Amino acid sequence: FVLVVQLLLSLVQIQRNQTQQMKNLRDRVNTKAAFLRGVAPEAIFDLDFLYLETLMEQTTEDSDIVYSVIINEEGDVLTQHLNQDQALVQSILSESQARSDDLLAVLAEVDQLSYVHQVQLPIESFGQSLGQIRLGYSTQQVRADSIGAAVESIIRALLVSFLLAVLTIILFNRQVYRPLSSLRKFAQAFEEGSLNQRIELGYKDEIGQVGNALNRMADQLQENLIGLEEARDEAIAANKAKSEFLANMSHELRTPLNAILGFSELMAREQGITPTQKQTLQTINSSGEHLLSLINDVLEMAKVEAGQTLIEPVAFDLHHFLQTVYDMLSTRSQAQNLAFIFDHAPDLPQYVSGDERKIRQVLLNLLSNAVKFTKEGSVTLQAR
Repeated sequence: FVLVVQLLLSLVQIQRNQTQQMKNLRDRVNTKAAFLRGVAPEAIFDLDFLYLETLMEQTTEDSDIVYSVIINEEGDVLTQHLNQDQALVQSILSESQARSDDLLAVLAEVDQLSYVHQVQLPIESFGQSLGQIRLGYSTQQVRADSIGAAVESIIRALLVSFLLAVLTIILFNRQVYRPLSSLRKFAQAFEEGSLNQRIELGYKDEIGQVGNALNRMADQLQENLIGLEEARDEAIAANKAKSEFLANMSHELRTPLNAILGFSELMAREQGITPTQKQTLQTINSSGEHLLSLINDVLEMAKVEAGQTLIEPVAFDLHHFLQTVYDMLSTRSQAQNLAFIFDHAPDLPQYVSGDERKIRQVLLNLLSNAVKFTKEGSVTLQAR
């Protein structure tokens, strides 16, 4: 757009200069014609045509004047001079059949050219007409100069536009492309997990502000990740310590508890114990079994948290297993005025393979929560 405007302004200025040069040229020719008209009457009366021819030759020394001629009232040429150094005159003489001594024929062909103009002034003396003077001049050189100026202006505009384009590319590469390339590399490295990458722009414009903001974000994120890694390590260490503590505690508790259970079973087999004593021993045994189960559950939870739990599939009696679960929860359901329904399919297999202890733990947790959070109605255990 700037180039087009510049060219239009240059062409307008060239057109104005050409118009002014055309006017100046015509004024110059008119001045010379007026001078010749002033001296011509006396020379005509004195028949001093040599003097007139000398003056006319001097007039046509102007490179833009093609010819000068004085014609009397009858149309005869009194004196003339043809500027044969002009390229257009030489071209007409070489291409035309008119002879150089036939001035009127040559002038007729010269006047037909679009860029040749003529100035005519009458020659008078004391009110008597003696003829006229004609000066022919060419605007070819003025037009050529204008075309040259236009071409020069276009070339200058193209050079200026080229320099501006080069400068724009350099500035764009420095101010936009390089910073955006740095941002792209930073984003790519950030996506790949390299948090040590930083943007080095050195500019204070909007892109530089974005780069600084991203650098601060990367610093903050790196600090947060370091803090998270430290917190994770601390959590892992604490969890490991807890797991080791629970494992040690369960071992310390199970050792005496197994001894208590063993002695209670031995005492229950003794002859001569009373029913009251036998019932007491059964209570001790069932309570110990329950406490041992709780200790095993705590140890199992510690293994789950540590990611060390193992599935130990064994064959067990599914019917007895489900009945035991039902017996354990039916009393609690009745205490909350809930109906506990055990619905099993007739073709339910009696023996299956699985981790009985973990399955019992899952079922007890689910059913205990169901009984706990059910206000009225029933809880159903279905087995298919």
